[in-house]
Amino acid sequence: MDKSTEILTWAALSAGVVVLGLGVVTLVRKRVFGFGFGTKGRAIRWRPYAWAQILTGTFILVETVPRLAGAPSGFVAVVSIFAFIPMAGALAARGRAVAT
Repeated sequence: MDKSTEILTWAALSAGVVVLGLGVVTLVRKRVFGFGFGTKGRAIRWRPYAWAQILTGTFILVETVPRLAGAPSGFVAVVSIFAFIPMAGALAARGRAVAT
């Protein structure tokens, strides 16, 4: 991995940790903490929003950690396929987070 790719991967890992942390804080406080998407004046349900953040952060971590660890490309490809499971859950939770 060249230097610029490594720096960008570390930045993605840091963003994933922040998003995961915001989700945990939202879940613990039982209030939306942070900003993530436009609501166009509609209310946000805190629990699905928190799980959407947690699952998005998990997706980012599952994608970046094996790359930074120097795992073989075959392993990274398999993990990347399975990483879309939390991402699908995050998209579903995000859809339920905004009250209609």
